[in-house]
Amino acid sequence: MEEKEISLKELFSVVWKQKYLLGLIFIAGLVLFGIGGFVYNNSNETMVTYVSLQWDGVADGEYPNGQRFDYTSAVEPAVIQIAIESEGLDISALDVRDAVTLTPVVPGNIESVIATALEAGEQITYFATEFKLTLDYKDLGLSEEEGRSLSEQLIIQFRLDFEKKYVSQSIVLDYTGIDYTDLEYIDIALIIETQIELVDSKMEQGIAMDPNFASTTGITFTDIQVRTELIKIIELNQIKSRTNAYLLSKDAEYLQINYQYQIEVKQLELDKEESKEIDNQYQLDNYNGALTTIIIPGLDQEIDIDPYYDTLLENMIMIQTEIAELENDIAYFELLISRLDGTAVGFDVTPQTQAEEIIKVDGFIEDADIKLGVIVEDANELLVEYNQYLTSNIIKPIMSPVVSSDGLSTILIGIVGGILAAGTATLVVLFKHDWK
Repeated sequence: MEEKEISLKELFSVVWKQKYLLGLIFIAGLVLFGIGGFVYNNSNETMVTYVSLQWDGVADGEYPNGQRFDYTSAVEPAVIQIAIESEGLDISALDVRDAVTLTPVVPGNIESVIATALEAGEQITYFATEFKLTLDYKDLGLSEEEGRSLSEQLIIQFRLDFEKKYVSQSIVLDYTGIDYTDLEYIDIALIIETQIELVDSKMEQGIAMDPNFASTTGITFTDIQVRTELIKIIELNQIKSRTNAYLLSKDAEYLQINYQYQIEVKQLELDKEESKEIDNQYQLDNYNGALTTIIIPGLDQEIDIDPYYDTLLENMIMIQTEIAELENDIAYFELLISRLDGTAVGFDVTPQTQAEEIIKVDGFIEDADIKLGVIVEDANELLVEYNQYLTSNIIKPIMSPVVSSDGLSTILIGIVGGILAAGTATLVVLFKHDWK
């Protein structure tokens, strides 16, 4: 028997004769595997974004209150439920929780440092501050846009929940717009003045923290203070001065009772201060003295001081000052009462004049209330934006949610499939050929 080898030329010739068939098979494999790869990748697509956490304590694995931060359960069901409701989706919060994964991102250099430290026998602890948020939106039956919106909403609601628990929120209580009909003018002035003080207090805090911060409308903390100051200078000053000058009242008897009550309160305080004065004076008159000698190195002179006696003198000055103020307050209220009952000398205000002044004061009250209402609204808008600014860097998305797939490229899968199909067909052709 004689054995004859098959030449490469003959192999190529056999394959070339079936080139159209092999080409069709290659294309078929390319298409089929490409479709299969697309379906597989599409079914495994997830929505991915990255979040940076920067609150105090996160680098130590803790919340700001010292509790342990467990990233596996950081996004609570209540937060997820609010996010679902905000997006108007009809899905279960438990399903979403199963579909959400928070994975810590550890930089490569940190891993090297940890490995080196462990090899050297050192103990080192690292807590991630950047996390990868993955949402398996396909399993939830959501579209790509719905998955992206839900991912963003989860971060927003997580931040808001964090703010409620760990960040002090600051707003101005609004006392404007109330019914002043049955209130006395002195009480109305007190309400307006208190509202202004509340606004100014919040603005002072804001200025101390960030004097240059401005809202989206361009309003700053200083702008609000300027507006409240104008109300104090114009409207409030007019209300208080005209009320006192003309003894404006909706119920004169009430005013007398109120002033009498103020006198009684002030008199009680005065009696207490006078008792303190007597006791303090007794200590001064019967003080024996207790000198303390101070020797200063380098000086021949010695200094003798008596610190307790100086303290007694300071106390006496403060007590006497307080007594003088209380006596003046009492005298002022007694003057107002005498004006109300008509016994005051030189005070002559006719009912007609009072009626005219009441119209003016009512106008100032209405103007002050309206302006203050707008100021409080602007102040709270400014404070809300400032609160958001303070927390914007605490929980911050590093990138917008994007679709991600762990599979291979669809084109690559198609090409590999086409090559495998064509290669298999080539082997079949070669084996089925009748070799001579």
